[in-house]
Amino acid sequence: MSWFSRGAAIAAPQYGFVTHAQLLSIGCSNSQIQRAVRSTRLERHGKAVFRYPGSALSWHARVMLAVIATGPLAVASFRTAAALWGFDRYRQGPIEVLCPRWARCHERPVLIHETRELPTRDLTLHLGIPITAPTRTLIDLGRYLPASRLGQLMDDAVRLKMTSYEELHLRLAELSRPGRAGIGRSRLALSTRGVHSVVPDSSLEELALRILRGAEIPEPVVHHPIHVHDQLFVVDIAWPEARLALECDGFLFHSGPEQLRADHHRQNLLATAGWTLLRTDWHTLRTDPSHLIAQIASALA
Repeated sequence: MSWFSRGAAIAAPQYGFVTHAQLLSIGCSNSQIQRAVRSTRLERHGKAVFRYPGSALSWHARVMLAVIATGPLAVASFRTAAALWGFDRYRQGPIEVLCPRWARCHERPVLIHETRELPTRDLTLHLGIPITAPTRTLIDLGRYLPASRLGQLMDDAVRLKMTSYEELHLRLAELSRPGRAGIGRSRLALSTRGVHSVVPDSSLEELALRILRGAEIPEPVVHHPIHVHDQLFVVDIAWPEARLALECDGFLFHSGPEQLRADHHRQNLLATAGWTLLRTDWHTLRTDPSHLIAQIASALA
């Protein structure tokens, strides 16, 4: 097999790109590379990256180009990593790369972030592209996002088993140092999410929890189990010491006559066990949750 074919095999999973060092490693000489460029068999990108013509120059390919052009330890990061991981509301956009200090990328436009700390546990491969792992990506996003929005992304990632609250807490502690951008927001987002916290099942529960925290209601327990006689119920949100529970009624799971009868049976049994069960829904939480907040505050007083 010729050096050109061997180079093409390396370039294939790299969106058509290959580095100068990779070509030299398969026995190609500088003169052979130069002849291939002159004959347009290879396209030069920057000082040390080449592209095999014919491969699509998609956004993903441009991310790969930015990463390998920056250096062997560079990875897609920040908002680019968020888009690659599929985090909510992140789309393909300007490319951001994280690398050890003093590395440079000659491709434009690429935003380079330098760091003193880039251990292997923060690095992985996704869609064929070197990238920061979900935990590191979330902590880094504190540079750009308010704590409330960052917390939502953390909840989504935990729900999808991309990370855990424990891992986020541990890595945040390791990365924390004075002056590091975004650490304060990440710490604030995690301040209401303990190591063993249960992630909400739905965006409706997330919205309810955000409103409760914003109103400075005491932190509740999520998905609290309650035993009544020989039955086990799990309520969405609870304050066990006050025997107060809040159910978040989404239309999908709380519609229809059979579900309505089951909800009534459940509520009656909980009442016989001394529990007060309040209910809320999308309309209440989005329009005017003040009455609900007042009811909860009164019950907890």
